[in-house]
Amino acid sequence: MKNIVVLVRNASWFSLGIACAAILLFGVAATEAASTINTNLATDGTLSVTGASTLTGAVTAAAAVSVGTDLTVTDDATISDDLTVSGTASSTDLKVGDDQVSTIAGLIHGFCTFTDVTSFTASTTKFVHCASATGVTSSYRVFVQATSSFESSFVIQAASSTSGAISLRVLNTDMDGNNGDATLDGTSINFWAVR
Repeated sequence: MKNIVVLVRNASWFSLGIACAAILLFGVAATEAASTINTNLATDGTLSVTGASTLTGAVTAAAAVSVGTDLTVTDDATISDDLTVSGTASSTDLKVGDDQVSTIAGLIHGFCTFTDVTSFTASTTKFVHCASATGVTSSYRVFVQATSSFESSFVIQAASSTSGAISLRVLNTDMDGNNGDATLDGTSINFWAVR
């Protein structure tokens, strides 16, 4: 009889052990599924998230944050250290620094070319069509820079943008002593365009 009691007691401990193991396995399986954490979560190691994640409150990262694919920010975001983008960054409006007045909705740089402008007499101005300014439209403000190939007796006075081109107002100063050089040789100019 005594042996039977010991056997029943051992069987109870065995059953309890099996039950605890089952609870632990169920807990791990439940953690592998979708989870909601209603309190703070801290980790001293690496936190890896392989699926889509939605962060609804403030997010603070004290170290580097790496995003393997797209990152979409739908509200204000503050970055207190450097932001490095290795792919393409896109935003409807971009504010730089603490400027709260102006935003940048587009920024293009490149070069455009124009052909020879003839019958360009001294002390007169002409509008020069500089083509192949890819992406530029009339909504951009353009900033141009002549290259070393631009003849020294001619001066760019103003620039404006149209679809795919930049119009230059050029003055023939005739100041290099060519005695009435009336041809501006075609060349390329550099530009920045912002809207």
